[in-house]
Amino acid sequence: MKYSEYIHKNHQFDDFKLTGDPVKDADRYVEFLKEPSWSDEYINIIRNTAMFRFSFGETFSVYTLTDGVVGRIMHTRIENAPKKLPVLMKNSFLIEARQDTLFDNMQSIGGLILNNEIYLIFTTDNGNLYSQTFSKIFDGIKISDINMMYNYNKNNDPPDTIYMKERKDILSFVLVFSLMMEAKRTPFVVESKSNKKHGGNKSKRKENKDWIERRVYIDRNIRYKNRKAGGLTLDKNGKYLKDTSVHGFLREQRCGKELSESEWIYIDDYDSTRWANKGDTRIIVDMHDK
Repeated sequence: MKYSEYIHKNHQFDDFKLTGDPVKDADRYVEFLKEPSWSDEYINIIRNTAMFRFSFGETFSVYTLTDGVVGRIMHTRIENAPKKLPVLMKNSFLIEARQDTLFDNMQSIGGLILNNEIYLIFTTDNGNLYSQTFSKIFDGIKISDINMMYNYNKNNDPPDTIYMKERKDILSFVLVFSLMMEAKRTPFVVESKSNKKHGGNKSKRKENKDWIERRVYIDRNIRYKNRKAGGLTLDKNGKYLKDTSVHGFLREQRCGKELSESEWIYIDDYDSTRWANKGDTRIIVDMHDK
């Protein structure tokens, strides 16, 4: 069962009223449901999951990503965190793969903000639930330098807890997805259950639903160039002009009055050429924001 399905199945509101404070609501919810047989560990699981669910408000939504979208995200590298939080990450979110896993063993990745800290909640394909915590203030820091904040209990936590709490590829995936959702020229299209289609940076909620699924896929109108065979032009150093492929990347550029604002633009894959020694294979050039 996917994490979204588990949440939707086990955290129905019924007569429980939200106050707008997910922490207090989660505590109230535990007391509302609590049974004498529950262990402290199970109570914490219920509380944390309820807190995540309640942070969405009345309407719970999930982004389901097609294989093409996941591939494009993994194809787009990012080295530095943006200087301000992406729009999608300013509110609670949940990302899942339409089929199987997003990448590696990641099945679901969610996030919420509490007390100026970002909490990432993610599940693996074996059903385990983990979390990461870090400041929401990035200021352009290298992702590899971001400090994850956590407490580790060597007596109670599984051996892989530290590894899972320090993984930076999860944050990178979320950042790239978030930036591509708001970037100009994004190849992403979002389709809700109402079948109304719109660009990735213009997604709209469907009203009067407690469950919204937003399927994200690659724009059908995008056409990719055919790769040509390497050229045979020879330079004075005995090298051949060969075709290369530059992977898509995100670029932040100045805009607005007197260039006082900034916006993200997605640059799609494109063909280029380079001088190479005879027998060299095709070279993939990854570009990323520095």
